[in-house]
Amino acid sequence: MIIPFFILIYFSATGINNINKSYLISLFIVVELLIYSFNINATIEHDYYLEKGPIVNFLQKDKDYFRFFQTPKTNWSNKIQVPDYGNIGFYILRDRLSGIVSITSHIYDIGGIGEPIELMDHALYIYKIYSQNCPDEANELLSIANVKYLLADYYFKSNKWDLVYKTHLFVYRNKNFIERAYVVEQNNIKKNANITYYEPEKVKIETTYSGDMILSDSYYPGWQAYVNGKRSTIQKQNYIFRAVKLKNSDNYTITFLYNPVLFKIGLLISLISICIIIIIEKPYNYY
Repeated sequence: MIIPFFILIYFSATGINNINKSYLISLFIVVELLIYSFNINATIEHDYYLEKGPIVNFLQKDKDYFRFFQTPKTNWSNKIQVPDYGNIGFYILRDRLSGIVSITSHIYDIGGIGEPIELMDHALYIYKIYSQNCPDEANELLSIANVKYLLADYYFKSNKWDLVYKTHLFVYRNKNFIERAYVVEQNNIKKNANITYYEPEKVKIETTYSGDMILSDSYYPGWQAYVNGKRSTIQKQNYIFRAVKLKNSDNYTITFLYNPVLFKIGLLISLISICIIIIIEKPYNYY
């Protein structure tokens, strides 16, 4: 770090009076930093960001709306160490699906590990799952959360999970899997609800059953629900998920829209501020 500090002191003391000299010194800084960082920063191949691992390929073959979950023991495991495996260690670590993988792979983890902002209710729900002693005890909570696959780096016997795939992880399918959207009738029987459109800001569902229509997406302010075109109230059910009541019809089309009021207020304030700046700003007379 001696060379960069010396150059900064030189600039501070003399200013940049000689433009050719400043270009030369700037180039020297860039080269010096590149040489210095080359030996201390880990580098990985470009294909690392594009190539799909066996776990991702397996999960993407399932076209249902589902989520997966890593067992706590797997999530906290330190079995895979990159130096022990060489470059392939990067690929193995990535295919363990830690962190946010919904954007790159379009598969969804209920755990929320790596999310920059996590809701308190969701964090408590995950803590409740982690508090269970084994995957069978956590099965009901995971089923409600639309978890179809459980990832583990160890083998276990279970009455509620079937081993369906094995590579560097064991992949178990939930025998009690619950669809992401469904209707609970008055007699507590679950009926089908078909998701016809699903995007982060809009979800569209159709069903012919009456009762409580539950969508296992997080309840959060800013969401609006419309049943057959009419505004409906969103309720919180099953700890953290959204629900609307369906009644007095044979066919239902339910639409969830994310339309936060605070965003509109912020946008309006920004537009007003820009208008005020344009109005009051006067051009400077430089002559």
